[in-house]
Amino acid sequence: SLDLSAQAPVVVFMKGTPDKPRCRFSRQMLARLRAERIPFASVDVMSWTAEERESWKKKSDWQTFPVLFCHGSLIGGLDTVSGLADAGISLRSWCSVKDTAPLEEEPDSEQPEVTVSRVGHTASA
Repeated sequence: SLDLSAQAPVVVFMKGTPDKPRCRFSRQMLARLRAERIPFASVDVMSWTAEERESWKKKSDWQTFPVLFCHGSLIGGLDTVSGLADAGISLRSWCSVKDTAPLEEEPDSEQPEVTVSRVGHTASA
């Protein structure tokens, strides 16, 4: 696993940002996180060079984006996250995310999101 837990409990490596996802898979991953009201940090892998993305894929042993990490451990891509939901498994429970939103808060209110350019990433040859 990559040590991402220092940045945020839930981190999604994606193409684009939460405000402007650059592929439908990233958009769908965000929708899943938001549907369960999960606060998350995001990393825009499009800000990396092609070499950095390839290095990261080898280091993480995951070949596609978006990819989700919870507490520094790889959960998987959109297929994995969708599979959990299809099996009736709450992503919030799977990631052990505590409910930090007040009960009276409107369900469509914005969730806290942190966008970072790099999290524990170093390009290596």
